[in-house]
Amino acid sequence: MNGPGATASDAQGWIGRLRARYAHALSSRWLSRCNAVGAHPVLRGAPFIYSEGTIVIGDDFAMSSTPVQSHLFVTGSLVIGHRVQIGAGAAISCMGTVEIEDEAKIGAFVILLDSNFHETGDFTVKAAPKPIRIGKGARVGHRTVILPGSTIGNGAVVRPGSVVSGDVPAGATVEGNPARIVGAEGAAEATAARTEDIPQLVMRVLGLPKVPDVGAGPEQIPQWDSLGALRIVVALEESFGVSVGDEQLRTGRSIRELMAHVERAMDRDAGAHGEEGSALR
Repeated sequence: MNGPGATASDAQGWIGRLRARYAHALSSRWLSRCNAVGAHPVLRGAPFIYSEGTIVIGDDFAMSSTPVQSHLFVTGSLVIGHRVQIGAGAAISCMGTVEIEDEAKIGAFVILLDSNFHETGDFTVKAAPKPIRIGKGARVGHRTVILPGSTIGNGAVVRPGSVVSGDVPAGATVEGNPARIVGAEGAAEATAARTEDIPQLVMRVLGLPKVPDVGAGPEQIPQWDSLGALRIVVALEESFGVSVGDEQLRTGRSIRELMAHVERAMDRDAGAHGEEGSALR
């Protein structure tokens, strides 16, 4: 390089290669707690990585910890595919199984956790983790929260600031808290115009594999936790145009009781509208 034939472009090329080697050495050092790391990882800043489990990362992995450090806390199995990108300030807590497939992009300040750490209402009972899967090519926007048991399908888009609990279909775009398909609420909820269809509504909202029995409730449906109950309430109120209060939800221990609550609310609202009409006449 220092010979008589050396040029400025030669020097720049040499410096570029030196910087690339240095960045690769740093990235490899910062990922040394991982069990396996593919070729060409690129890290901007040093992440915090704690592992008593298994971390496997594919080729061309990119993660930022600048200006805010990203965190990987793993006591289970975290598998990250090829060409995955994770933004600054992201936090992944994996106590069971978390899989992020090829070409997925995770935005800045995303929180992804597969366990609630303790059972609802009892801090002394450890909650079992529920697996999370982020599909190939999925996009998760900044400041999104991915809750235990969630699946984001291939090519799906989660808009920034959403809270995902359950399944996001492949190719769908969702947003909100809880996250729902954009522009499809009316079409989806229109199928639940009768109280007889509430079991199907519960199946769809909680991502169940089949329609539950009307006698089933939180004790029989694990997905019917505190957040699941909130999602059911929101769907019922939007579908039937009635108010289903927290008290009714707490006392309702089955789908059959939910159906009765909705029927009473519909009768009450119909009576109120009738009284308003008489007063106007």
